[in-house]
Amino acid sequence: MSPGASIATLFLGGMLIFPLTTLTLRTAGGPAALPKGHPMAALATQFAFTVPSGTLVAVALGLTEPNLFYPASMIIVGAHYLPFVFLYGMRLFAVLAGY
Repeated sequence: MSPGASIATLFLGGMLIFPLTTLTLRTAGGPAALPKGHPMAALATQFAFTVPSGTLVAVALGLTEPNLFYPASMIIVGAHYLPFVFLYGMRLFAVLAGY
């Protein structure tokens, strides 16, 4: 496939992660959101937009220099995992941010 097709696949596929996860959690009967009144709910909303906006920057970079798209995407997604450490209280997200 072309570099443009792989960039589009990662971008569009990444956009489906949250809705599919929410649907799966609701189907399984588990909670699909933070409890009401959770002190970190505003943080969750704020960093929810970091990956789509950051990925647009990576797409722009990838259109001019395709070899830099995936490294830029990895940095954006890794940085996105860092607030999860505090939001969910799971140190595993710090490890995932480093990969």
